[in-house]
Amino acid sequence: MSHRRPATPADRHMERMLKAHPRLAEIDHEVIAFSEEAAMLREMCDRPIVGELSIAYRMQNDPYMLLPEDVSLWSRWRTCKHVYRFDRNLSEELVDTPISGDMPTASLRMLPYPVVFVEARMPTVDGMLAQRDMVGFFVWIDKGIAEGATMFEDSVDALYIKILYEDGMPGSMQVNLELPTVRECVEETMREDEWEMRRLEAAGASMRVNDRPEEATWKLYGMVLNHLLYIVSDTDQEVVYRPSGNSRRKSKCQSTLHEVGVRAGRAIGAAKVRYVGGRGSGEGTVRPHVRSGHWHHFWTGPRDKPDKRKLIVRWVMPTFVNGVGDDGTVTHRVVK
Repeated sequence: MSHRRPATPADRHMERMLKAHPRLAEIDHEVIAFSEEAAMLREMCDRPIVGELSIAYRMQNDPYMLLPEDVSLWSRWRTCKHVYRFDRNLSEELVDTPISGDMPTASLRMLPYPVVFVEARMPTVDGMLAQRDMVGFFVWIDKGIAEGATMFEDSVDALYIKILYEDGMPGSMQVNLELPTVRECVEETMREDEWEMRRLEAAGASMRVNDRPEEATWKLYGMVLNHLLYIVSDTDQEVVYRPSGNSRRKSKCQSTLHEVGVRAGRAIGAAKVRYVGGRGSGEGTVRPHVRSGHWHHFWTGPRDKPDKRKLIVRWVMPTFVNGVGDDGTVTHRVVK
């Protein structure tokens, strides 16, 4: 764990952000994104912005533009730097695994730390505005803006997702955790995106129209949330590096590094080799893949006493078909 390691994409992004906005270093406490304090700190750090057209342009072209959620992210990351690096074989299978709209958002509240960075290369989502591959994303829970909200009192618990693309450009997602299911989150996101597109077009911005917004939004949610749920389920991951301040030669990696899915990825890779080599189970062999994780729920307690009955919900881990021999199904209780 003491070997020097190169900087992660998260380290490099934060270094660039601090270089562009040195006053971020003055923040010594946790900042809520949807607050007057975040807006004030953002104005103190950021370069002047004039007019709606400038906002529309810089949101698409300036990777160093500071938003209130960036202030919130920095305030957490400065003391809690954890990178979860996914095995490539496993990540590819999670990308191809569809996500169920009935999945409860309660599962997304179980982050292992106040903020984490998921390092996983994910392909361009056909139809999205960002036509470039992802290298990973930051994720944390904060107060967010509910659909139609204008006051802080109207804010909701939200999952903030800051995506990093291969060209250094960031992108953002926000998941309303007070909506019960992923399907309702996707629907709310689509409504907000449509409203934002109309606002920018009215301001004179030239915007590319997505001809399949629902399909693209579901794909993006699926890729991101499947990786996050794998971490939440706390399986097949190991800490392989922790930065040390005592070393003579300081490592460029400033984050605690977790390797995720090494055993599963190795097994999936071996199964793919067997399949391609014709050593599968014969006609009808299914290619190695991750069978989608799903939710299992049931009621406990006497049926004649409804007030004493409790709903138990468990997340059942994805099953590795033709890829894992010694791993069993893992369940993780998330809601009462």
